[in-house]
Amino acid sequence: MNTPQIHRGSAGLLAKLMETVRPEFRADVFRLPRDSPTFFPGECRIPSCPTTLTMGRLLLCRTHHHHWVAADRPADLESWSVQVDARLRQRNQVLDCVLPGCNRARAANTLCHRHALRWNHAGRPDLADWVGRTIYQPPQGPQAVERSCEFPDCPRWTDSTNASLCHTHHSRWRKHGRPDLSGWYDDLARRGDPKIRLGQLAPGLRLEFQFGLQHRLDEGLRFTPARDVRRAVTWASQAPVTSLVDWSEAHWRDYVAPANPDGQRSTHNVVAFRFIADTRFALEHLLIADDPWADQYPRETWDLRHLALAEGESRYLRFGSIPQPWLRELTKRWCRWRISTGISVNTVANNLRSLVHFARHLPPNAAPADLTRARIETWIAVLSIDYPDVYTRRTAVNALGRLLTDTRAHDWQPDLPRNAVVYNDAPALPPAKPRWISEHLMRQLENPSNLALIPSDDLRLMIPLLISCGLRMKDARRLRFDCVTHDDTGSPYLAWINHKIHGRAAFFPISQDLADEIAEQQRRVESRFPGGSRFLFPSGQANLNGSKPISDTWCRSLMENWLQRIRLLDEHGRSARSPFTSSDTRWAPG
Repeated sequence: MNTPQIHRGSAGLLAKLMETVRPEFRADVFRLPRDSPTFFPGECRIPSCPTTLTMGRLLLCRTHHHHWVAADRPADLESWSVQVDARLRQRNQVLDCVLPGCNRARAANTLCHRHALRWNHAGRPDLADWVGRTIYQPPQGPQAVERSCEFPDCPRWTDSTNASLCHTHHSRWRKHGRPDLSGWYDDLARRGDPKIRLGQLAPGLRLEFQFGLQHRLDEGLRFTPARDVRRAVTWASQAPVTSLVDWSEAHWRDYVAPANPDGQRSTHNVVAFRFIADTRFALEHLLIADDPWADQYPRETWDLRHLALAEGESRYLRFGSIPQPWLRELTKRWCRWRISTGISVNTVANNLRSLVHFARHLPPNAAPADLTRARIETWIAVLSIDYPDVYTRRTAVNALGRLLTDTRAHDWQPDLPRNAVVYNDAPALPPAKPRWISEHLMRQLENPSNLALIPSDDLRLMIPLLISCGLRMKDARRLRFDCVTHDDTGSPYLAWINHKIHGRAAFFPISQDLADEIAEQQRRVESRFPGGSRFLFPSGQANLNGSKPISDTWCRSLMENWLQRIRLLDEHGRSARSPFTSSDTRWAPG
């Protein structure tokens, strides 16, 4: 296990937490808000059930799900739910006194408290006979009226005009310690709600978990079950730390899921670990929010999420593999400058990988004066062996050339030799391959019987959009929710953003049938996200508020599975190579 990190600035973090955590999250027992999909997927379908957590698509709480399984999983779930609800209502009902005319709650021997005393005074005769010959007498006098119980939905009377509750609810109230009635009503109404008890945590850790719950609620992306947060609370209370940021994310992973000698980790609660990891990251970000560059720049690994720059698979920029301190500092400065000028972080990450390869070619103790033209030429020769792919070599050579050019332009390293120059050293490109799909393949892709095999509504609409409008996949999956516009004649157009050409807005005419299919997709999205979604194809994972587009990985996987099912054939009847080999491929016939 890694050595625990000593957290710097814990006092500053505590002060920021005191300013940030809102009062409703400061309780030692946190009750999850019912109206938040972050903590609740819905309510139990049994109307009388006070529990809000559900078991998946059945919309049953855990208890009633067990009852449904014990009943041999009846297929008619609605009828079964009605029967269970009726039994639950009957069990929760306060029974009335058996004496006709009396509506007080039963206290003993099926009689209310008053009539039980009268029956006892009569010598406890046969109950049925005594009830048959006893007449109920209402209270006498102008102020003598029967008072109804104040407990919600209770139809019984109280035992006296001075009481607020019937006998049954008064007994329950006394057993609960005679709390304030209004608060007690609320507590009983939410008695089935899950709770997260934070009292076992030290004050600092407790405040951090309260911040983590607040952050999850405000972010609104991930479903966070209470049972998983409770597991995280147990881990943190048993760990020898005073703050979640005392350990790195890797150290926390080693703690909750230690690896065996074979490198396999033990089974652990992934959701609980993610809560700790996400809360830890949010705490770090809170601490450095005033100037994240000042925190990240000196590090050998930049976490691009702190800089709001994480894109695709590029979450980190790692400089630790550059052994020469001066070259490492120069590369960091260049990468920061490239990012500040609007260069994609994916491009910067590719440049960094090329420069790491170059740095490893230099001697570990090489000085700036050792970066000569001869050294560059030997590196280019090594590249041809290490990277046979022409495009990879061009990227690497051009990255070094760009670094040297920008370094001279900004005078970042005056000790570089004058001959440290990259000329036209990048290998020539091979003849370009067609980026369009052949007509033979397009006929198979457009075949209605093949399109019907697509398992996803999102992809079933996306493919006609790719074909009809010639979109790239990365542009199609980021289409805005309101992506259809009309000209002055009422003809529909698809409005999209060309992300390859600096986010340029573009329009393409579409058929009315395709516009109707888009409208149907919008209705499906609205049913999934009543609060609205930014995208026509929102992600189905960690996206409760609809703010994330569908992922490229998911699209690729589903597309490849579909292409395998339809068995795409080339002009010679042989299995054709998937046309979906690059996100830059344009799905339109050549």
